[in-house]
Parts: sequence; C-alpha cells; structure tokens
Amino acid sequence: MKKQPAKPVRVKPPYAPKLTKSAILVCTCGVRYIKTRVDQVVCITCLVQERDLQK
Repeated sequence: MKKQPAKPVRVKPPYAPKLTKSAILVCTCGVRYIKTRVDQVVCITCLVQERDLQK
C-alpha cells in the first residue's frame, strides 16, 4: 500500500486583539443591538423599516 502524504498543519491566523468592548445598546422598539454604523441610534430592523417608509 502507498503511504498518503501527511496533511499540512493548519495554523490559525493572528488576529488583532480588541482593546475595547462593544457597547450593547437598547433600541426604542426594545431590541438590544451592537452599534455597527456611524451615528446609528436604532437597531437594523428599525433602520430598514425607516428606509422602506421613505420610498
């Protein structure tokens, strides 16, 4: 029997440690969310609903 070549060892890539914790905010609808956009004051669901109402 032929011996199969050894599989390469997988190494996790180095990630930059996050120095600050993300703040969990509460939306006016009561949902908790993490701020992902600049000047975001509502959750993504409310953000999308506002956008759809403007159209």
